[in-house]
Amino acid sequence: MKKILSIILVLALCLSLASCGGGSGNGGGGKTVKADTPTDVVTNFFNSIKTEDAELLEASYAGENMDLRELSNMDSEDPDELDKMMADKLLSMIKDFDFKLSNEQIDGDKATVDAEITAYNIGEAISNFMTNFLAKAMEMATDDVSGEEIEKLSLEILTESLDAAEKNYTETVTLELTKSGDTWLVNELENDSDVINAILGNLMFAISDLGF
Repeated sequence: MKKILSIILVLALCLSLASCGGGSGNGGGGKTVKADTPTDVVTNFFNSIKTEDAELLEASYAGENMDLRELSNMDSEDPDELDKMMADKLLSMIKDFDFKLSNEQIDGDKATVDAEITAYNIGEAISNFMTNFLAKAMEMATDDVSGEEIEKLSLEILTESLDAAEKNYTETVTLELTKSGDTWLVNELENDSDVINAILGNLMFAISDLGF
């Protein structure tokens, strides 16, 4: 159970620090657009997350640039194969979000762009996982089960919860940008920002509600 939560929390933290990159036009894809306007820059920012393009992220975002895949291996030098598979599954779902941009507003060297983000409802999946796992754990409380068996059970239930998740979480958020010279950059995002939570399919708020 501890490993499962580590995977979830590390991935959430990594992405909350905007630690990935690269992609397409409105709605995501694979092409980098010319970044002349704030909308262009936000497009590149989202696409950098979708395809883990560190260079595109650096060119569009004022925050830190980190290696999401390296961090998602947790703190083990030789992470368990199941843990790696689960981290990859979560990461794949997180990156598979869509976006539509609108309402660009420019005021001198400041700008805002609205983004409608649609992502897998990972927050709901994690909440369901916790509910189902705790119920099953209570049933097994009187049985002589090992920690390894509990860990295996938690992975099975988490897999089922993620497999059942639908891409139906939609939230409209506003990104702020600042112009330095001739270059617009998305302002650094707070770890608990609405933008990060939307990309993560309400995962940050779900984790908070669970008391982590």
